[in-house]
Order: sequence, then C-alpha cells, then structure tokens
Amino acid sequence: MKVVFTIYQKPKISQLIDVSLNRGLTYLQAEGGYQHDQKQVIYLVVQPREIPH
Repeated sequence: MKVVFTIYQKPKISQLIDVSLNRGLTYLQAEGGYQHDQKQVIYLVVQPREIPH
C-alpha cells in the first residue's frame, strides 16, 4: 500500500476522490512551514497500481 497526502484549497477534490476511487479519506489540519498559514490535507491510502507513473 501507498500513502498519499494532498494539500488542497478546493473542497471539490474530496468529492472526486470519493466518487472516482470509491474509498474513504481523512482530513488533517496542517500549518505551512514557511509562512505558517493553515492548510487542509487529505490523507489517503491506495494500492501502488492506482498511482500513475
């Protein structure tokens, strides 16, 4: 299995993951290391074959 972290600004990406991959995801709160701005992160576990090369 592989773990994917996605930092995003548009909530529509979580709907696309849910519909197209048909799997759950977890939201994490994060803070940028340089500007210390708040970010939303999606934590998702996938099979290696599901990640394009």
